[in-house]
Amino acid sequence: MRIARRAVFVAVLLALLPTAAGAVSLVQVTDPNDVPGKLDLELVKGVRTASGQPITFTFRVQAPFAKTVLGPAANWVKVFLNVDGDANVDFVGTIKKIGRTLSVVFRGQGDNFEALPVQRPNRRTMRFTVPGGAPLAPNGPVSMIVQSHYVNATSCAKGCLDVAPNSFAWIAL
Repeated sequence: MRIARRAVFVAVLLALLPTAAGAVSLVQVTDPNDVPGKLDLELVKGVRTASGQPITFTFRVQAPFAKTVLGPAANWVKVFLNVDGDANVDFVGTIKKIGRTLSVVFRGQGDNFEALPVQRPNRRTMRFTVPGGAPLAPNGPVSMIVQSHYVNATSCAKGCLDVAPNSFAWIAL
């Protein structure tokens, strides 16, 4: 009897899985270990449940770094968003250390948006969520390109720039 109930439960879960998976928009791009410095991108990911809903962005770099790395003006991670499908940048978000925390500040189309907190689940990953219905997460498609820039006194004295994807092609959510 217990096995039969478990089999029915598993069958119901499997039947629901395609529906649940179809409702989530996920894009994930990996980037090779191709740039010296602490901000060499490894993974760029965007997730949202439906058009007009919040979008969670996750960026992972090749090596651990302290949030103080994003304090100096020359060091940053930027996400470029296209929200109207015309292949032009509509908004630019810059991840920087502001005070004691990491934040992302978006600018574009004549607006400066309130800073959003950036979580650090580990020393290689940055994650933030853009609220649904905001100009940054409208109804319809959203595309992104991510860049990082790092300067130090040795391997990146002239600045090390990375982009994901390397082709500069828009990643569509």
